[in-house]
Amino acid sequence: MGLSDKLLKSAQRFFEKISVVKDGIIAFKTGGVDAMHDPTEGGVIGGIHEMADTSNLGVKVFEEKISVAEETMEICKIL
Repeated sequence: MGLSDKLLKSAQRFFEKISVVKDGIIAFKTGGVDAMHDPTEGGVIGGIHEMADTSNLGVKVFEEKISVAEETMEICKIL
């Protein structure tokens, strides 16, 4: 079992998309942002946990509503 060259190359291009600096600057400039989490550090679940702890609130997560790239799903199946 392995990844096709096309899927692997597509996954490698994710590296170009992971910076959150631009998004952070935009959010800051809009105002009203109390907290942010960088999803490259701890992923989605880490962010959910951190934001819930910081805000002293509970959360309800609907896993089926979280978008996961095909490349990510295929890599996870292999690992």
